Amino acid sequence: MLHMRRREFITLLSGAVAWPLAARAQQSTSAPRIGWLAFDVPENHAYFDALRQGLRDLGHAEGQALIIEPRWVSGRDRVPDLARELAALKVRAIVVQGGITTFLRGVIDSTPIVFVTSGDPVIAGYVNSFNRPGGNFTGATMMSYEINGKRLELLREMFPQVAPVGYAEAVPLLHKALAIQEKV
Repeated sequence: MLHMRRREFITLLSGAVAWPLAARAQQSTSAPRIGWLAFDVPENHAYFDALRQGLRDLGHAEGQALIIEPRWVSGRDRVPDLARELAALKVRAIVVQGGITTFLRGVIDSTPIVFVTSGDPVIAGYVNSFNRPGGNFTGATMMSYEINGKRLELLREMFPQVAPVGYAEAVPLLHKALAIQEKV
């Protein structure tokens, strides 16, 4: 089941990246470029490999239908420079993973930034709202605070003998945790 979720996630992310590429590919004779910006090193980077595979599965062969420009960074100080470098290459979008998104706010205004985060992109300030993100940031979150109440409800159904059930969340999000607690 975990493998299936990962596959669905990669398909979703690849589709989000491929959509602007397909729309713009008809306007240009050269292969469109997308950027990849992530912490870490290229070796054993499962998310980057999964993105490449997802794009291949959608018919976007790397080097033919598109060119991926990967950039790897070990510290946050170089993130803005590498993002500007990718923008100077006229990439159609920059795909970023996790915490690196935080360091891109205000760095690039026009190039779409496709992020994957485990937190709330609205609270983090990446987007204005889920329905109308605004700006150049778009992406997916693996955490949906709107369904945390349902998660607690399911937990109580699965383990009715366990009581009380606690819920902890980051302090800036405490008001949401209290609202969820009232619902359950």
